[in-house]
Amino acid sequence: MKLFIKQCNSCQNRINLSIEAKSRQTLRYMYGETITIKCPTCGNIHNYYPYQVYAESTAKAVVGGGLTGGLVGLLGGPIGFLIGAGIGGAIGNENDKIDRKNVEKFNSSW
Repeated sequence: MKLFIKQCNSCQNRINLSIEAKSRQTLRYMYGETITIKCPTCGNIHNYYPYQVYAESTAKAVVGGGLTGGLVGLLGGPIGFLIGAGIGGAIGNENDKIDRKNVEKFNSSW
């Protein structure tokens, strides 16, 4: 899960954040009522409220899991490749679901 601010107050560009939090309440606990951020595009510094922070999914585990499982499965031949890719993809898919659920939970928090 990746956090961001939709637009800078000066240049209107998106600001990606390098902080982690499970909810906006956690952001308030960690940073207080406002978060001071310097825009990497225009360099201006502004205060933002936790409700202005959004999350998006970074889920790409299905492909990685399937590929890794497939490569490990190659040791067992073509059948091993198929089984490994299937298992790896299934595990990756579950991780993606968890990530999307965490994004939904963050974005619905206040």
